[in-house]
Amino acid sequence: MTLYDVTFSAHVASGSVWTVRLGGATQTTAGNAIIFSEPNGTYPYRISGPPGYNASVPTGNVTVAGKAVSVSVSWITHLFPVQFTETGLPRGTSWHVFLNYSNKLANQSLPIVFHSPNGSFPYSVGADVPWVPTPLNGVVNVHGAGVNVTISFAPPAARYTVTMAEQGLPSGTVWTYSLAGVVHSALAPTPVTQAFSNGSYPYTVSPTGSFLPHPGSGTVVVAGTDVTLTVQFTPPANYSVRFSEQGLTGGTWWVAITLPAENLSAPAGSSISFNLTNGTYGYTTGTTAHGWTASPRGGAFLVAGLNLTVPPVAFVGGGSLWNVEFVPSGIGSASWWVAIGDSIWNGSGISPIQVGLYNGTYTWTAGGSAGLFPHAPGGTLTVAGGNVVVDISFSPGATAAKPSGLAATYGTEILVVGILLGAAIVVIALSWRRRGRPRSPTDPTPPPGSTGGPRAPP
Repeated sequence: MTLYDVTFSAHVASGSVWTVRLGGATQTTAGNAIIFSEPNGTYPYRISGPPGYNASVPTGNVTVAGKAVSVSVSWITHLFPVQFTETGLPRGTSWHVFLNYSNKLANQSLPIVFHSPNGSFPYSVGADVPWVPTPLNGVVNVHGAGVNVTISFAPPAARYTVTMAEQGLPSGTVWTYSLAGVVHSALAPTPVTQAFSNGSYPYTVSPTGSFLPHPGSGTVVVAGTDVTLTVQFTPPANYSVRFSEQGLTGGTWWVAITLPAENLSAPAGSSISFNLTNGTYGYTTGTTAHGWTASPRGGAFLVAGLNLTVPPVAFVGGGSLWNVEFVPSGIGSASWWVAIGDSIWNGSGISPIQVGLYNGTYTWTAGGSAGLFPHAPGGTLTVAGGNVVVDISFSPGATAAKPSGLAATYGTEILVVGILLGAAIVVIALSWRRRGRPRSPTDPTPPPGSTGGPRAPP
């Protein structure tokens, strides 16, 4: 009797086992083919797939008629019922299950049924009323069989009002607090209310500007009644910060602090006091008296819970005018000029221009006529208790425009622009030499041809 091969072939994942029963014989394999040897005839078959799969044609007949027969097997996913049932919800309430990114709704007491292949699938449960489900979420494991999950709903816990109120803040001030891990903002003096079930809830209150909260933190305990918590805001204490001066013989001196900005002044010999909260402050000092310089001119101090006396501010200098002489060379008989701030002095020929200035640092510019250009065209000079000589060398070049109007008022800025745009700068040689006694306001006026007058130091 001749036998012929009957081959069932299928693609399966590595390690997956499937079975074929042909006639009265059964074979199982983890491979891709099962082969029977049969004589001519017709034979019934049944195919059992690997877990989670069914053959697309699980049963049928094979006829052997003098040659080998092949049967190709394909698979379809096998789905298993996953049923969710609830208890506890009020009649007619809708509820839902979210399973592996699929959402289904059901009315009260009706099950929610999914059909899923083998695997593990996360789920969560909810309802359209604030009932609490148990479990609220979890994982369904499907392994070759259906799964039933029961959800129990319970009424929500009673909730009570928690009121957060403040005292001490100006009306309209925004203040913030954190309650149960959530940050809230409130507008004084309106209280803020929230509903909480029984329990303990931590809170913190943030400082508002210069106002400090009391208490700044704690725990709100809800135990079957409403709760009101009042936060008292108080401004921080102010401390005295005293400045004094030494050396100033007249006029007014001043101290300016920053953040917040405040400027106070006092007559020479008098102290200046500020009332300040804790913190670090910058300050500057000065005087309206001509010829005096403050030391230090500024600095910083720290207020830390105590009154503070700042080291005295020493003023040096005086009210005397000192002679500043501008000496030209190369000018010939041409006219020339010197500007300091918004004052101008005119000169002619080789005669120097003499200016009486108080102690301080000044910015000056110079220019000539007849196509003569000064080197340098300007600079700074410092009067420090003595006479000063400034040498200016003139040579042919572009004639500098004499400041007038805006030029006189903004002489320094125009000088800077001129330097950036124009000619090369020759380093000025400042010769310091003392020429007799200090010039006083009663000394003779500058030589003929000069105009304007001294400008007080800034």
